[in-house]
Amino acid sequence: MQKVLECSLGEMSANPNGIYGPGVNDTSKRLYIGPNFYGVNTIVTWDLDGTVGAGTMCPRIQTTPIHFNNLTYISPGVYEIIFYIDDENTTVAKDLPDFTIYGYLNGKNETEINVHNGIGLLKLDTNDYLSNQTNEIWISAGSLFDEERTFRVIFYYNITN
Repeated sequence: MQKVLECSLGEMSANPNGIYGPGVNDTSKRLYIGPNFYGVNTIVTWDLDGTVGAGTMCPRIQTTPIHFNNLTYISPGVYEIIFYIDDENTTVAKDLPDFTIYGYLNGKNETEINVHNGIGLLKLDTNDYLSNQTNEIWISAGSLFDEERTFRVIFYYNITN
């Protein structure tokens, strides 16, 4: 029988200073946030003398942080996104499961970016570019138009020409 680890039944509170529970008074017992910290939510999950914040942590799984920090121009309207597992951008996160992120040209014209083996292509309609103006690409982990869940832009890229 395979053992399944779950985090769906509750949350663990944490804050940016690593203070949680007994760590408020004893620094040796502070919880420091590492790769198992997953974003923020709108629920207040900690309160330290009136300073409140939100956070969600799943301490039962081991992960490696992934990132992308640039778009690579391929051809007019086509850009490549590569996710890496190291800060030097040398190791592609090719073992990632397939997933979708979203791209926007000038804050509208949503385009799905299907990521496969850590690489995705953003394909924009070149007719949507603003002539003689700065054009900007936005990237979001989820649709900015999703009414059920709020997402935000996590990456901006200015198109130079």
